[in-house]
Amino acid sequence: MKKTLFYSSIFMLSAFFATAQEEQATPHPIEVKSKACYDKAVSTHDMIQCADKDHTAWDKEMNKVYQALLKKVDKSGQIMLRESQRAWITYRDNAFKFSNDFMGKMDGTMWQPISIERNTNLVRERAIFLQRYLDDLGMN
Repeated sequence: MKKTLFYSSIFMLSAFFATAQEEQATPHPIEVKSKACYDKAVSTHDMIQCADKDHTAWDKEMNKVYQALLKKVDKSGQIMLRESQRAWITYRDNAFKFSNDFMGKMDGTMWQPISIERNTNLVRERAIFLQRYLDDLGMN
């Protein structure tokens, strides 16, 4: 019994890590566009425009995935997902305020695209987090 549980655990972990490696091997289309934009950027202004485009794209992606997940879960899941999203939005807004204030006190224009990028990463992580639940539903 213990051996079966052990081998089952090993199998599940290896499947998890294989999926994680696969995700890293295939960049998200937003990341492909982002890289192309940054490759062409020659000034801080260009980088800010790329960062803004990324932020907008990831925010749209997160909202699209959130709405899709909301349609797939049952009523109690919808309630919990809405509560979770509202709490995350509060967290996000406070994190953005801190980041913008912190980076606004730094010397140099380079900190503006860095601030936008850090804020975007928070939204990107949420979009991917929600997408994994959608993916899980597709496997069920």
